[in-house]
Parts: sequence; C-alpha cells; structure tokens
Amino acid sequence: MRLQTRTTHSILPDEVLSRTKLHGAVLAHLGSATLICLLVLAPVFEQAPIQTVAIISLLLAGALGYLVAKSLSDGVWSFPFLYFLILCLFHLGLFVSPALDNGRMASFLDGTWTGWYSDPVMIRAAYLIDLGLLSYATAIGFVAWLSSNSGTKMRPSELQEHSSDRSMRDAIVDVGGLTLSVAVASWLFVCYTQLGPLFFLNSYGEYLEATSGNSVGIIYFGITIGSALIAQDTTRLISRTGLVFLFAFLLLALPMGLRSESLFPLIAALAVFIRCRKTPSFASMVVCVLIGLVAISAVQQVRSQGLGDTSLHEVSASPIKAIEEMGYSARVIVTTIGWHEAAHEPYMAGATYAAPLERGLAGILGLPREDAETDFRLMNAEIAHRVGPIGGSIIAEGHHNFGIPGILLALALAGFLASRLCIIPPRPVPLAFLGVAASLLLMHVRNSFAPIFAWGTGGVALILLAIGLSWLKGRKVH
Repeated sequence: MRLQTRTTHSILPDEVLSRTKLHGAVLAHLGSATLICLLVLAPVFEQAPIQTVAIISLLLAGALGYLVAKSLSDGVWSFPFLYFLILCLFHLGLFVSPALDNGRMASFLDGTWTGWYSDPVMIRAAYLIDLGLLSYATAIGFVAWLSSNSGTKMRPSELQEHSSDRSMRDAIVDVGGLTLSVAVASWLFVCYTQLGPLFFLNSYGEYLEATSGNSVGIIYFGITIGSALIAQDTTRLISRTGLVFLFAFLLLALPMGLRSESLFPLIAALAVFIRCRKTPSFASMVVCVLIGLVAISAVQQVRSQGLGDTSLHEVSASPIKAIEEMGYSARVIVTTIGWHEAAHEPYMAGATYAAPLERGLAGILGLPREDAETDFRLMNAEIAHRVGPIGGSIIAEGHHNFGIPGILLALALAGFLASRLCIIPPRPVPLAFLGVAASLLLMHVRNSFAPIFAWGTGGVALILLAIGLSWLKGRKVH
C-alpha cells in the first residue's frame, strides 16, 4: 500500500498548531526588535574585539535556529531550518576559532590566504552576516505566525480522497528519476573520458581543470532537481534506479572534493521527503550532522592531493575543522565590502539579478549576447576576474547590489519562500515546486545568482512535462 508509506502523520492538533504559531510570533517580534537594535548600534558592534563579535554571532545564530525549528511542525528537519543551518555553516564557520581561542583565526588561514583577512573587515562581515540571518529568520517567524497552519500534514483518509494525485506523483517521480539517472550517467561519461577509469582518485583541482570545458553545470542541475523530484515516492522502480545513480555519484564525487555538489542534492531531496513522511527525531538530526561534518573534514584533507596520493593515516576527522573550512563564503562578503565600502565603487543596483534573465531571454530569442566570462553584470564572472574562483554568496550578492537593504531584502525573500512552501499541504505539484525552490536557494548559498534563472526555468519545465504526462495518462484511462 504505497499511499500508506507516504505519511503516517495525522493533521496537527490545535495545541501543536498554537505552539508553532506562538513561537513564530516570538521569532517575528524578537527578530524585528533585534534587527532594529543591530542597525542602530552598528558603531558599537564594529568597535568590539573580534572574539566578542564571533561569540555574539554564534550565540545569535543558535538562538535564531532554535526559534526557527520551533516555528514549524517538522522542527530541525524542516527545510527552512536546514537552509538556515547551511547558511550558518558557509558564512559563520571562520568565526568558530576566534570565539573559542581568544580571537585567533583558523590556523589554516596562515600563509598566502591571509591577504584578504583583517580583524576590522571580518567584524564588518560578521555584522552583515548577522543582519542577513536575522532577516531570514524574522521572515520565517512572520509566515509561521500569520499563516493558518504551520506545516499541516494530511490524514490517511485525506490521502485516499486525493488518490487521483497518484498519477501526478508517478509522473513527477518518473521525470525526476529519468533526469537524475541521465545526469549522473553523463557525469560519469565526462569524468571517464577526461580523467580515465580511476578518475575518482584525482584531486579537486585536477577535476576542475579536466571538466572546465564541459557543461557540468547542466549535469549538476539534473542531479539536484532530479533528486528533489524523486523524493516524493521512493518505492517506484525509476526512483530506486535514480537513487542508485545518486549514491554512485556521491561515492565517487566526495573523494574528489565535490562537497556542495554532493550536499545540495541531498538537502533538496530531504526537503521534499520530510514533508510527506513522519518526522525523524532530533537525535537523528544530531547524528546526521556529526557524520556529515566528519565526512566533510575528511574530504577537505583529501581534495587537495586526491585520494590516490593520500594515506588513510594522514586523514583526521574534526567537525570543528570542517565547520571552519566551509566558512569561506565570508571571503566573498569581505570582497564586496572592499569594493563598495572601502573603494566606494557604486552598487550594482540589481544588475546581477536582471542580467541572467536578460541573457536567458536573449538566448531563447537567438539574440546576440556578451560572453558570460566577460559579462561583469554576472557576479561570478566579476569575482573570477578580479579575485579568483572563490564562489559566491546570497548575502554578498545582496550587498553587491544594494548594500545593507539588499541583504535584508534577499534574505527576507528567501525566508518567506522557504517557509511558505513548507506549510502548504503536501500535494504532488506543490511538493515538486518545493524541491525546485529548495534547489535554487541552496545553489545561491555558495554561488552567484547567475545560474538561478536557467535552473528555475529548467525545473519548471520538468514539472510542466510531468503535468502533461499525467494529463495524457488520464485521457487514455478515460
């Protein structure tokens, strides 16, 4: 009975719903007040020593994370909380050592990587990160407080009433499974042809150099979106086939250092999976996070030389080092601070958000467009040209366009979208859009906005294809 495996939750009792709304109200009001205080007291914040700033930022993140988890029925397993956790890991990781070791920055920053670092600029970066996290969490609080439900799941009887959704769900899962399988197979082909049968023994740098001329971005799109779409029903043959391909990708990609490329498909799939099944325990989340951090720590040590040139005794498992190493998105924020607040370059005024749409439409219409590598309206192109391949950041891109208002707006929209999609009933099409939105938001944590339009268009196209297939199947039945 496949329908019975999709969820064992009954609809939330009134007292549970009231509790989530209460925590949402607390988060909305407390977050708003803290945000106003932080804006007013910016000079005081930025005059504090780096250790004090690091401690405040980590404690603030912990308090906001607690309230975000309490504001939604799935708690720490809800996508808004998972996304908040990812934001913190990628932006606050470098502040762990200063908080714990008298203001000392992470030891692996010694050497050539310290040219961009100084206490004043990192304090400013922490301030902007805190504003972004507050804006994101506050938006979630308002959604949870003002909505009529906070993640209601459907009774088994309601699932029977909506049994016509089975055709739609099957179509979505079939499209997702096929997309995922083809994407992973394409990735394996590219790796095999460029690096040989033992490609997984190579280092991250060697992998990037070998695949730079291939359309691996499209492949990552297929892996991430496909993973999210099959999560609605893992009992079908096509979804199980997709899972086999996904696990093969993870097994071979992680040793080469593809952390984000491996992590984001899992989180996107989990966002959908949890919405239509019984929520696991908090202890399970703790175990998963610890295992993930240990794996990331090991991958970080292997990726520089490659699995083939690394001895097992050289690899140590340190969750703290994993958190610190993931925190390099702070450098992108430091870069935009240097451009706009130190060098007083004008803000982009939304150009990096409009350019992907303009370029996408030009491509569809066959109109000429500037090469992506030299179009500096794309933040990834400008960063790569002026600094190097250091990635992107949703916080840094908001700052790059509008300064502090850009950070507040971008993160508030992210919080609204993440939470709003997670409190609607788990029907097939809304779940599919949740998976696509989760993929886009996750992509923007560590990358620029440049691929978001293309990924979003592709994701919507896959959903429309599934809807069309379901409609055609219904017509044949009748």
